[in-house]
Amino acid sequence: TRRDGRDPFRSRKGAAPLKQPFRCATLCLHRVLPLSKVAPTWKKVVIAAIVGAVLTPIAIKVTNPVVGPSYVAGLLLFYTAYEVVHRRMHTHAGIGSYGRWLRRHHFYHHFVNPDMNHGIITPVWDIVFRTYRPVGTIDVPHKMRMSWLVDPKTGNVIDDYAGTFQLRQPQG
Repeated sequence: TRRDGRDPFRSRKGAAPLKQPFRCATLCLHRVLPLSKVAPTWKKVVIAAIVGAVLTPIAIKVTNPVVGPSYVAGLLLFYTAYEVVHRRMHTHAGIGSYGRWLRRHHFYHHFVNPDMNHGIITPVWDIVFRTYRPVGTIDVPHKMRMSWLVDPKTGNVIDDYAGTFQLRQPQG
């Protein structure tokens, strides 16, 4: 049980995780594990390459020797870009208004509501699937604070981000 009394392995409606395996995975990774405990990008890309090696012969049989591998290569390239952008959102400050908007949008997903604002690059699919929510101030758990968010001398949120993020201090 978390300090706020909620069980991170249960949904808001109280369903057991086995009944909602995707939701459990989302909660476990987004709410419990800091980024340092999640697999690094290179490991995810290696696994994706193995999956690509399995999918390529299938894609060739379904299409042809040119289209099949091209399709799988495109999927792998997109997935790699997605993972790099996602990790950098956690490890580096956003550049420009778009970079800052991306972080606000996505960190709402991580720290406020894991059912909403899934988009990493754009809110288009969040709008299509009705998972888009406007973002206010994001309450970041102290143990999951991003290094770019906090002034190392004071431990407080950097002034540039103070209107968007605040730190939830550890209890007890």
